[in-house]
Amino acid sequence: PPPQSRGNTAVVLNTNARSVSPSLAPVCESVFGKDGVFVTTTAEEARDAARRIVKGGYDLVVPVGGDGTLSGLVNYMCEEIMREGGEGMTVEGAMAEMPAMGYVPLGTGNGLGYVVGCNVRR
Repeated sequence: PPPQSRGNTAVVLNTNARSVSPSLAPVCESVFGKDGVFVTTTAEEARDAARRIVKGGYDLVVPVGGDGTLSGLVNYMCEEIMREGGEGMTVEGAMAEMPAMGYVPLGTGNGLGYVVGCNVRR
């Protein structure tokens, strides 16, 4: 079974994205709490954040970065849910267990953000 929901939000800040700075972390922590903010710079850190998010039972996950931040986090979370679900877990089943996703597109191109209606005008 999925972890018990804590009714909170996880924010993942990818500091490799063009407009994401580590200085955003304290601002996000003041709103979402220190435990709900994950700062990543590598794929391994993003994978670890996804694992902790899935285990934490977050209801809403907000990646902050570019297209790769969003798609990578969704993939890593899906893989973690499938791993926890065991041999019979399918991709469709894992996607059904995913928390709601937000997105703050602060990468270079933000093509995916544009497609899903999260475009940022500069």
